[in-house]
Amino acid sequence: MEIRNGQKEDLEAIKEISSISLKVILPMKHFKKHLDNTLVVVENKRIIGFLIFKNEYVMNFAVHPEFRKKGIGKKLIEELKKKFKIIRLRTRENNKNAIDFLNKIGFKQKRKIERYYSNDDNAIEMEWKK
Repeated sequence: MEIRNGQKEDLEAIKEISSISLKVILPMKHFKKHLDNTLVVVENKRIIGFLIFKNEYVMNFAVHPEFRKKGIGKKLIEELKKKFKIIRLRTRENNKNAIDFLNKIGFKQKRKIERYYSNDDNAIEMEWKK
């Protein structure tokens, strides 16, 4: 398993994992725009996870369902921890798996944001500090 910066040839796989894992379909232009701030996890020449960030803020983060619960998400976050002293992100309030995972790797819940998502789901803002 290797973690590296995203490349143009990774875009289709990143978009596919995003479509499978997240509750919103993002346009390809989103992934192209943020490619310079994308980390990918590669196993056997296959992209199995990604993390898109802007400064210390995680914008998108997903691991292919076939590869979850194997430490891949944790490794992506650890890579980002090397770059920043604070990491922030938002997740759906009803995404218990994500919240439990983030708590387990040292994130703290900072605030609840009512009706944050387009379907009116609430968000939980979480933060990790070095």
